[in-house]
Amino acid sequence: MLELKYCGDKSAPEYAKFVTVAWGLVRKERDSLLSVVDKQIELAQDKGIDETPFRQYRQALRDIPQTYSNPEDVVWPQKPSF
Repeated sequence: MLELKYCGDKSAPEYAKFVTVAWGLVRKERDSLLSVVDKQIELAQDKGIDETPFRQYRQALRDIPQTYSNPEDVVWPQKPSF
């Protein structure tokens, strides 16, 4: 899973650029995970399996930008399994 850490002075101008780039990486990872979970939801529906855990996981992924103000603090939700 993606883990981001800035090792410099957080008051430096470079930190703002790091945050911008880091949020882009978080969104890219999140979008990839959303694509996978969407397929898992369809598979669960096809197999008659309760899709609720997958829907909750998908919502947790969608909520990441609203839940965290700093990309370094993102804690990725636990992916459910069949």
